[in-house]
Amino acid sequence: MRPSHRATQWPRLTLLAFNLSLGLLPLSAEAQTLLHFQPSGRATAQAGAFTARADDASAVFSNPAGLARLDGIHAVVGFEVLADELHASWRDGSAETVGSRRTLPSAYVSWKPHNEGRWAFGLGFDHPASVKRRWEGLDFEHALAGERLDLEVEQIHPVIAFRASERWSFGAGFRALEGRFVDERRGRLGFVTQSAPLGLSSPTPLAPHLTVLRFAEFEATATSDLEGSGFDLAMQYDAERLGLGLVYRSAVELSGSGEVRYRVVSAPPEIEPLVAPRPRRASLRRTFELPREVVLAGYVAPTPSSRLELDLAAAEWGSTAGERREIGPGFFGDSPFSQVAYERWEDTLGIRLGYETALTNRWSLGAGLAFERSAISPRLTTPLFPQEDAWVASVGLGYHGERIGLDVGYARSEFADRKTTYQDSVPTDVATRYRASASVLALSASWRFDR
Repeated sequence: MRPSHRATQWPRLTLLAFNLSLGLLPLSAEAQTLLHFQPSGRATAQAGAFTARADDASAVFSNPAGLARLDGIHAVVGFEVLADELHASWRDGSAETVGSRRTLPSAYVSWKPHNEGRWAFGLGFDHPASVKRRWEGLDFEHALAGERLDLEVEQIHPVIAFRASERWSFGAGFRALEGRFVDERRGRLGFVTQSAPLGLSSPTPLAPHLTVLRFAEFEATATSDLEGSGFDLAMQYDAERLGLGLVYRSAVELSGSGEVRYRVVSAPPEIEPLVAPRPRRASLRRTFELPREVVLAGYVAPTPSSRLELDLAAAEWGSTAGERREIGPGFFGDSPFSQVAYERWEDTLGIRLGYETALTNRWSLGAGLAFERSAISPRLTTPLFPQEDAWVASVGLGYHGERIGLDVGYARSEFADRKTTYQDSVPTDVATRYRASASVLALSASWRFDR
């Protein structure tokens, strides 16, 4: 005879590995974090090593103090095309990301009212953080730790610069950020069911109910609009054959509201009556923090027509509060609950070396090499953020006339392979190997309107 089943609507819902997360904040050729450091084709060509020189309008991003040395009106407009390639393999399967390419525009303008004056002003629009990741082929256990992430943060950045002397200048700016954050994960919702012993239509005193835990598998998509603000401070020293640059960017807390949508992927017939009436939406309040950064840079001029720059960029991921989310009543019951993720990332240091030399009076060549350390330890690996440390190589070409310039830069990141048995700090019995690479193609045009 067919055994009978009775599902018990216990309030204790077993939720396995349903900690939706962000991953702040990498990735692109900017390496492991979400943070971008290549604001133009010229900077991309030199692996982002542009802080000490910063001698065009993109200094709004690279080093606002550099604007004090630009007379009249300057502008830089461009875009980046970014793409990531990730591959995961484990004992009996493999998966890869698709559709990671995105195009990010940027624009900068500077104005110095009087050529002999000390004050200059600038305004920038760019994307300080961006990630786009969609996995195809993940099994359920890997999808628990994440299978989709879209994060794009835009920035409006007014700055002011002051030239204190012939060689020293200082700058400061206000950063207004807003963005959209979407991530998707799988999860399990557990119900305790009771069934009669095999072969009986109902329990007996000698053969009572059997208690069985049954699961509904679901997919959760969390969407939220975020905003926040911060500031930056900058210094630049510029001599004939050498220069220094220092930039401090404050931490930025991004917060906003949205919703979580749930889709039931599968559920045993015994618990379908319990799953079906559950709300498929819940309110979401999300907060996460971009880290404070410090960039120290210096350049030398081996010849009058060439510059060699070294940038050291430190990001304080270890001090950020990670991602915090508050999810309202809905799919999991009548009580709201909170989650915290990415609060144990590690501080990073990027080492960037860039070289630029004049080929002719109009044409210049740029090249760069960088090492970017990962903020994510092997224990905190997820499919959304699996990258190890990376080497970045770049090259580019520039044309600069009297008023107009064009620059193109290409950077390629190669990440060390990562092998781990952890998924989002949870140990597993499956070893997963991740391989990753990324590329950036940047194009920009510049204009100069001297008074």
